[in-house]
Amino acid sequence: MRESVGACRIHFTTASRRSTMGSGSDLVVTAKDNRPVPLEINGFGEEIVKALGVLVIRASHFDHSLASLLGSLAQVTGPQVWALFHYSVNAKARIDMITALAKTTDISDETEAAVLAILKQAKDLADDRNVFIHWQYSIQEYPNPGSAHKTVLVGNAPVRRVPYTVRPFTAEDIWALNERYRETRDQMATIARRVSDELAEA
Repeated sequence: MRESVGACRIHFTTASRRSTMGSGSDLVVTAKDNRPVPLEINGFGEEIVKALGVLVIRASHFDHSLASLLGSLAQVTGPQVWALFHYSVNAKARIDMITALAKTTDISDETEAAVLAILKQAKDLADDRNVFIHWQYSIQEYPNPGSAHKTVLVGNAPVRRVPYTVRPFTAEDIWALNERYRETRDQMATIARRVSDELAEA
């Protein structure tokens, strides 16, 4: 499998135990002239860099499923779906819009509950993704200076949040989030089809 990303080509094999966009052990990035692209950045290991790259792609794919659910509920397709979806660039605002639509659409109570539950998962995913995408990274001796164990930390000090939040993490944490994205995307696609089927029969 090959996916083009900017000036680089990212190759995935299907042998990964975490699906075709799983473990970075089977991922190779090359420049346009086929030179290997170094993946270690400022001391962060290759596995973390690979996991973060897959997270960005997973989140993008997830947006497509979210837009499909919006289209199913609004009974619109093509450019109209994307016009609605991209009206806001904020993930939570998009999810809130789809939530409000689900509550006013003529679908069964059971299907509405499934939609609202999957949208709650989508919001949780967005929160967890934002930690890895927007917070600041560092490599420190953890838990105390002088510790032999060095760990990658992600820290955040947003407005109105005191004290400064620091969270250690590993590549496995990011791969686990990638897997949650895959599972939730599959569930959302099933629910979107269910919504379309119900509305078609109405």
